[in-house]
Amino acid sequence: MKYLLRLMVFVLKNLVLILLVGALLVIAFTFAMDASNVYIVANDGMNMRAEVVLGLEEASELPKFFTTAALETDPLLKMNTYTDYTIRSCDYRADVEWLWTWPWDTRAEVTLVEHIPAIDGELPVSKQTEAQRNTPGKILPPAWQDGRYKLTFTKIDGRWKISGMQLVEAVSPLPTRTPQATSIASPPPVPTVSSSPLASPTDAATGTDDAT
Repeated sequence: MKYLLRLMVFVLKNLVLILLVGALLVIAFTFAMDASNVYIVANDGMNMRAEVVLGLEEASELPKFFTTAALETDPLLKMNTYTDYTIRSCDYRADVEWLWTWPWDTRAEVTLVEHIPAIDGELPVSKQTEAQRNTPGKILPPAWQDGRYKLTFTKIDGRWKISGMQLVEAVSPLPTRTPQATSIASPPPVPTVSSSPLASPTDAATGTDDAT
């Protein structure tokens, strides 16, 4: 009986330990999955938002990443800063500084820094004023306001969406990429040929006879 009790205690201890390890693994896996999904939605969602503002994407794509309430309260989507400009592309960059979510919760928070150092586009001549037409060069689009955002996420029907967005502060713009000058190797010097004629065998023989 004594050995049976020891065996039962040993089995129970190991069973509890296995259950605890399994629970920790499930929690860690759930946290990793949620954090990965939130990270992707934060980057892709904010990128899509910027492209919609610039006229590169349709606004109908935004509900994939944002809730209706977040879109209705976003002041940037209501501005017409780039409506008259022809935008071809932009250099979008985002850096997630902080991310947190509990495995058992349906909310998450992210701090993201957004930069667009370059926007390729211009104001068409048909949209320019007379003073702008008399100005040499292209009328470039206004610079993007880079900023640090605090994003709130909500899990709806198993999918994470941005449900709140707050501009914490404006940040300094990144330097634009400039092509670096490449050095071209100079060709090797071409050997010069002497212009003085070579002495012929006949001249050499004549010179020998004269010496004699």
